[in-house]
Amino acid sequence: MSLKILDCWKDENSYGAVTEPVSLIKAKKWALVDYSDDDDLITDHITQSRHAMENFCNIYIVPKSIFLTATCSGEYIDAPGINRWDRKFYGVPFVGNWEELPYGPVSSVQSVTNTDGTTTTVLTENVDYFLTGQGFKLIRFNSYTSQILIQYSTPYYCPDALKEAILNEVTFRYENRGSSVNRYAAQNVGVSEGAEALAGPYKR
Repeated sequence: MSLKILDCWKDENSYGAVTEPVSLIKAKKWALVDYSDDDDLITDHITQSRHAMENFCNIYIVPKSIFLTATCSGEYIDAPGINRWDRKFYGVPFVGNWEELPYGPVSSVQSVTNTDGTTTTVLTENVDYFLTGQGFKLIRFNSYTSQILIQYSTPYYCPDALKEAILNEVTFRYENRGSSVNRYAAQNVGVSEGAEALAGPYKR
């Protein structure tokens, strides 16, 4: 089985106002700024840099509610005499593999539903699907699914190295604002080389 993402809606305001992992005071000290003229600009850079780290690493740093729409592919076990179109009708077991839920870590899974376009079915954990893992959870389905909607939430997750990556990115964006030449790493990943070096180990 593999998850093919069709749509992913993220709500980072579902838990109230977002508390950024890096404060304005800390960012100003890191950037050696001792005046308040650019406080609003640096505050914007903090949020933008955190988003950049999330996108680069494919993780979420602040708590979010995630609504993931995806399709799953898998296989029915080999059943001699039954063609592949009739395996579901005859109740041939479906074999799925473990697949990591994207954009973790995952604190809890609220619901999993399956729809074939006309009928929507709420799936039951440990019956229709299984979860394993701690932070970055894996999911496996034991029956055929057409299109699934998984609602889950993410916790606060920002190790010290990611905080430093955000600080480096804030400083880089502040010092190079308005410049469109050689702003980022040669790989064109959308984050500065200093931030990439620190955030790289957390990329999934």
